[in-house]
Amino acid sequence: MMKYNKRLLLLLVMVAMTIHEQHTVNCITVHNSYSIKHNVPHGASEHVTSSHTFDTKNPDPWGNKQYKEVTITKNVPVPVPIKYERHVAIPVRIPVPFAIHNKIPILVERKVPVYVEKPFPVQVDRPVPYALPIEVPVFHKVAVEVPKPYPVHIPKPYPVFIKKAVYVKQRPQAEGGQRVKKSPGKLSKTQRLRI
Repeated sequence: MMKYNKRLLLLLVMVAMTIHEQHTVNCITVHNSYSIKHNVPHGASEHVTSSHTFDTKNPDPWGNKQYKEVTITKNVPVPVPIKYERHVAIPVRIPVPFAIHNKIPILVERKVPVYVEKPFPVQVDRPVPYALPIEVPVFHKVAVEVPKPYPVHIPKPYPVFIKKAVYVKQRPQAEGGQRVKKSPGKLSKTQRLRI
């Protein structure tokens, strides 16, 4: 029973390894529309190299393709790590100039030469400076002594203490000195509002 379990386990491990290897090999897919869909495994590196040797049948210079070189590094589960590199050429689309797609004639207006009469130079006598018969007075600046302003003393305001008059209100003393009590029947206005 133990031998059967070991064989089954070994068979499952081998199947898993082959499936994993096939998956890593087939992970790079190239379609007709040159779209690249691939999953680069962990630890892999890829770089683009330009090559024109793959497409020699197409004489068009824009028809040459560019290939993408993918370096895949795979870690094999063994005691000693083994690394191998696999170079896969993947075609990459090169941008085509816009003039190839759009071959529509465009009407351009041609420039027609128009004859214009050019001005020819005429000899003109230059003005010659000469002395004026009338004397023009020239005003020169003359220094005039101006008396300097003298300082004027302006008195500054200062605080002055003013004594205020104190008023004392005196109450007139009531004559007799006896208070008259109100009858309980009569209530004042405030007492009525409270009730």
